[in-house]
Amino acid sequence: MPVTPEELKRFGIFSQIPSEILMPVTNLVRVVNFEQQSVIFNEGSVGDRMYLVDKGQVRISKFISGIGEEALSILNEGSYFGEMSLIDAFPRSATAIAHTDCTRGLPLQLPTPIVHYSRSIGRISWIYYRVIGTSPTSLCGHY
Repeated sequence: MPVTPEELKRFGIFSQIPSEILMPVTNLVRVVNFEQQSVIFNEGSVGDRMYLVDKGQVRISKFISGIGEEALSILNEGSYFGEMSLIDAFPRSATAIAHTDCTRGLPLQLPTPIVHYSRSIGRISWIYYRVIGTSPTSLCGHY
């Protein structure tokens, strides 16, 4: 089932972007389901996508040797996470786990050349320009 620009606007990161600019982004999002306690990604793994929490909750945790899981945050519907993997070349800094059934997880994956280029220059403006078709300065008036 395709995602609409209006659905994306529920998430803060996209809320101020006009629908016509978000239209190409909808092609980069797919709907997936995660059962409760499913690992979405592990700390230390290489990331190539961010996630939008449409339905359910996601727990962001670190695992401490000899102690176990330390929950850092519980993300609710309308939250997003994993976006730093689209900006820098660092491994994931925490583990993401479906805290409840997530019946509509929305991973947004950028095409590989854009991800590699964004990592090499370390700027999100290239991602905005290539994926959304405009620069962040035109969206917010300043950089």
